Amino acid sequence: MSTAARKIVKPTKGGSSLGATIVRERREVAAALVGAFAYGDIALIEHYIEGTEVAVSVVERDGKVQSVRVADVEMPEAWRRLRGWVEARASR
Repeated sequence: MSTAARKIVKPTKGGSSLGATIVRERREVAAALVGAFAYGDIALIEHYIEGTEVAVSVVERDGKVQSVRVADVEMPEAWRRLRGWVEARASR
């Protein structure tokens, strides 16, 4: 897959990047779907857009929608290693 053709596979439920995988080659799609289905029954495959992931909490107060907090989402190195191990096992 070219850089322009990279995809992100992710569950439709949950938050942040739990269960999300950037797919660089077609052979990685099956393992990425296994990872996404670990977090829900439906998975999305979308074009990947490189950048900083942010999380925004939104609430309605007194009839007005307000953002409460904006935060960068960063995956700790230990989670990255664990995710790699799980994906390697899933692709066997």
